[in-house]
Amino acid sequence: MFSRDSSTGSLTFVEMHKDGVNGVDGLDGVTSTTTSPNGSHLYATGVNDQAVAVFTRNDSNGGLTYIEMKKHGLDGVDGLKGINSVAISPDGRHFYTASTKSDAVAVFQSFDPTLVPTPTPTPTPTPTPTPTLTPQGAPTPTPTPTP
Repeated sequence: MFSRDSSTGSLTFVEMHKDGVNGVDGLDGVTSTTTSPNGSHLYATGVNDQAVAVFTRNDSNGGLTYIEMKKHGLDGVDGLKGINSVAISPDGRHFYTASTKSDAVAVFQSFDPTLVPTPTPTPTPTPTPTPTLTPQGAPTPTPTPTP
């Protein structure tokens, strides 16, 4: 991983995460990465591991911390044989993988505890005025409620 100087554009090496080192798993044959829309997580596909590795990302320095791996055949995960790409939904709630040997697109719920569902406001029902009839059968105007 590198950081970039915003004024000069020069790159500086920051850190590296390697499959099998310090508990990191799922990166063997890494083919693709993507970050969550808010930049808090990074997802990386490992074709040889048939897996997606998940990291948190430090906002201040860009550093990564390994969290977990989703691997084909473990914990009900399927469709990751030949995994070669990962994408995330615009709202960050799901990520999607494409796998050539499984001929599949797999869908996962994102690991992001900062995502809080936004409640959808429920409109207050407005009563519908009911016209009444006068004794002669002519409609009586019904007052229109004010909003």
